Amino acid sequence: MLAAARDLPAGTALTATDLTATKIPPGMLTAGSMFDTGDAAGRQLAAPLRKGQLVTDSLLLGPVS
Repeated sequence: MLAAARDLPAGTALTATDLTATKIPPGMLTAGSMFDTGDAAGRQLAAPLRKGQLVTDSLLLGPVS
C-alpha cells in the first residue's frame, strides 16, 4: 500500500518521490486503498498527510489516471 514519504501539505500535486510502498496486515486494508504510484501521481491532496500515513482515494482530488 502507498504511504506518504514525508509530511505533505494539503494541495500538493503528488509525484512518485512523495510516496513509498509499505506493507500492512491484510485486515487493515480499507476500500480505496492505493497500491500503484501511477494511480496517485499527479493527483492533489485534499488534506495534509504525515510521513507514513496511508494514502486512500478519499484523500485525493481529481480523476484517477
